[in-house]
Amino acid sequence: MQEAADNLEFELAADIRDRIRELQSEHDLDAVDTGVAPEADAEF
Repeated sequence: MQEAADNLEFELAADIRDRIRELQSEHDLDAVDTGVAPEADAEF
């Protein structure tokens, strides 16, 4: 994801971010560090 963002491929980076979040919610992997800041309204 970071590589895509570094190459200004923001749509691809956003798609990858969204897929990571989807997989996390499916597999209860919220503790995994994706390097992506949580949403402002995220609850911990």
